[in-house]
Amino acid sequence: MPHSSFLRNHGKTSRTPRRPFEKQRLDIEMKLIGEFGLKNKREVWRTQLTLARIRKAARVLLTLDEKDPKRLFEGGALLRRLMRLGVLDETKQQLDYVLALKPAVSLAPAEGFLSVLLERARRPLQC
Repeated sequence: MPHSSFLRNHGKTSRTPRRPFEKQRLDIEMKLIGEFGLKNKREVWRTQLTLARIRKAARVLLTLDEKDPKRLFEGGALLRRLMRLGVLDETKQQLDYVLALKPAVSLAPAEGFLSVLLERARRPLQC
């Protein structure tokens, strides 16, 4: 049996901004924190990183041919996951709509979006 330290996930869950004192970004982050009751800015950055990874996967899939089995399988799985989380509607089941996701837009329709998307509610008030 391997040690439990080998089984840990060592990947980053958030990314700090490149420009730490950009006024426009700071205002947007504070508005998101106040509107959705987030604990700190790291939760905003975590959501942005997760959405960036989802959009990147959609961009890669859009470069493939429409009949490509990888695009059909992984694209369908991505769309089903986003629909299950409440981020996409059933009417917007295309990869083009995934590219339009923004943190403020995606936080709005789903109650407790962060805890569902990241599958780890760290506080009871977050849900």
